[in-house]
Amino acid sequence: VADGRKILMHISNFRPVKRVLDVVQIFAKVHAQIPSVLVMVGDGPDRSLAEEEARALGVAHDVLFLGKIDVVAPLLACADLFVLPTDRESFGLSALEALACGVPALSPAPPVTAAASPVASGSRRASIAARQSVGTQSNPTPGNSVTLRRFASASRAMIDSNTPISPVMSR
Repeated sequence: VADGRKILMHISNFRPVKRVLDVVQIFAKVHAQIPSVLVMVGDGPDRSLAEEEARALGVAHDVLFLGKIDVVAPLLACADLFVLPTDRESFGLSALEALACGVPALSPAPPVTAAASPVASGSRRASIAARQSVGTQSNPTPGNSVTLRRFASASRAMIDSNTPISPVMSR
């Protein structure tokens, strides 16, 4: 999308736990305020529901369903904000990939527990560190490019310094 619109992105297997209907609803609210497009990558049982929701909310013309794609880093590098509203599982690997690509992730950050995996807790710490580095407890918003860049930079720095997976996620 080369016309200046903000790019929101979601990558998942479109299962109920990923809350893809919420992704579309979040996008519809953003889209009403900011010129934007939503890129949905993946496939699964809730894809048709998400497509229907986009039509019902009148944003289907700005929602792109790309299906399953094996190499997502080039797509992520184009995104302005990654959206993963799941709240019943650990911080998703796709959000970690987004953070490693320098894309801020909009996602609930459940408390880190002793049982959390190093990758999950590392991505949660990156999200929290990004918020702290820009002086806010809230998530980034697509309308503020300066804040998005600050979140992206802080997220990538946290991933580089605390997550063992970072060498394989080069930009």
